[in-house]
Amino acid sequence: MKDYYSFMGVLPDAPPEEIKKAFRRLAMELHPDKNHAADAEIRFKDLGEAYATLSDEKKRADYDHKRAKKSVVTDAAGLAATIKAKEKAFSLMQAGDFDGLFAMGRYRTVPKEARELAQDWAISLGFETGNIPGLEGIAGCQEFREKARENAADRINRIWAAQGHYGKIFYSTRLPGVRGKMALIYSLRIAADLELQGDTKQLLMVAGGDFHPELKEAAGKGAVRAFFKKRDTASIGMLKADPNVIPEVRGYAAGYERCGAGLERVKASQDTTQPLTIRILEGIAGVKLLEKAGDEGNLLRIARRVGEFWMNVPDDVRKEAADALAKIRSAPRAPRGRGTDGDFQSPRREPLAAAAKASGQKIKV
Repeated sequence: MKDYYSFMGVLPDAPPEEIKKAFRRLAMELHPDKNHAADAEIRFKDLGEAYATLSDEKKRADYDHKRAKKSVVTDAAGLAATIKAKEKAFSLMQAGDFDGLFAMGRYRTVPKEARELAQDWAISLGFETGNIPGLEGIAGCQEFREKARENAADRINRIWAAQGHYGKIFYSTRLPGVRGKMALIYSLRIAADLELQGDTKQLLMVAGGDFHPELKEAAGKGAVRAFFKKRDTASIGMLKADPNVIPEVRGYAAGYERCGAGLERVKASQDTTQPLTIRILEGIAGVKLLEKAGDEGNLLRIARRVGEFWMNVPDDVRKEAADALAKIRSAPRAPRGRGTDGDFQSPRREPLAAAAKASGQKIKV
């Protein structure tokens, strides 16, 4: 049964005026004198047949009745096919037939609901059995919907993580498509966990490895922050000079190194055994380093003498810190973590950018 409404480009409830307007437009397009396509004459005759039916009130009512009846029959047949396909997918799942579910998830002839159900069950079965080759096949199969392919790639990472094979996940970040995408997300989460654990050895290995640049940057910054927390300025200096890490991390390390040196000099300005002039010069030099490092957090603490640690800072140093803080806040912000010098952001303001974004968690440094 021909669908006259679709042929004329009108809705089933279109008024007679709209049908007449559509007929005139198509008649000009399909007339054999103007349209020299091979099927122009046949389509012109079909147009006349469609208009003759839809322009007559009685003929249109009979056509709508037959059309609705056929639609109900078609819908019923489709529902029956979907139910039958779902039952087959369930039996394959019970039998543990991964290959059967994989094949069913690929075929376009399988009803959509049943096909997607087979895809999801194939992923679940592959994950439960540790079938990494099967999951890799799903992740690379374009017949599977994107969400299913991403889910399969994520399950591969979960299996490797449970087995302690973090290196495989890190190396997968170089792969194209969903494999690389999901491996990067999972790797950034691992890097964030390593930083929270203070595992600088693993972080440095990732920062200097042949992995995705975003992962190398996140791991390198995590290592710098971990060293800074331990006040290990020597390690930060070594990381700053390490040619195996990307320039963004070296610049970040330089900023933290400058920040650490500045804190030490401001701390020295509180030594009351030294002349006041020497203390002030030492403290101002430290503030200058903190200003260049962009360490707003510590400058604010020094300016306001927050906590017992800064209670003995000389007034001139405190005022210098307040002025430096005002300059930083009034200046335009440079992109974080870019360049090699002078773009450092405060360790208390810099989030685990990539990792926090990927994991959806708020991580405090």
